[in-house]
Amino acid sequence: MKDIAVIGCGQFGSSVALTLSELGHDVLVIDENEDLIDAIADKVSHAVVADVMVEGTLKDLGIGNFDVVIIGMSTSFQASIMATIIAKDLGVPMIVAKVRDSLHGRVLKKVGADKIVIPEKDMGTRLAYTLTNKNIIEFIEVSEDYSMIELEVPKKWLNMSIFDLKVREEFGVSVVAIRTKEEIIINPTPEIKLTEGATIIIIGKNEEIKRVESLSDA
Repeated sequence: MKDIAVIGCGQFGSSVALTLSELGHDVLVIDENEDLIDAIADKVSHAVVADVMVEGTLKDLGIGNFDVVIIGMSTSFQASIMATIIAKDLGVPMIVAKVRDSLHGRVLKKVGADKIVIPEKDMGTRLAYTLTNKNIIEFIEVSEDYSMIELEVPKKWLNMSIFDLKVREEFGVSVVAIRTKEEIIINPTPEIKLTEGATIIIIGKNEEIKRVESLSDA
């Protein structure tokens, strides 16, 4: 479980915060809009009404103690830059920032963002993957070389455990979660068997991910 702060509770920020909370992470949401905070307060670990442009706000909230900070407000160029700089200065290991375009992204990269997200561009990439492979449910580009996908368990893997399949040794990918109709299992133990109807979330190098994808077509 990670401690994650989401700054900005618009459509993007609230969606990310709710998903992370459902996955079992400790999530702090920050926004200056009281109505937005009230709407999400009972669904995340902590929700605070605060203006990140006020000096000392993020430090007082203990942002430096978080594993990841996600900056979700892209409409205010100045606020996103300020939040990124402060989070970097406070020693946050991973800063992810939503940006409105490539120029905005380059600026935030310069001042400390580790990863930038352009929702429209990323959604286009994800749509292309999910449309061209019926077995892929979700696709996320982690970097130029690594991706994370959710896909139906390949038929060849049914009723076998992660240990039996030697997924990491044979395919070079890691199974980070298994989703069934009843639950989602984060960091599954090697003994868990992959059953029909379940999906797996895997992460790895793009070429290795494609090897796993190809099993679904076999």
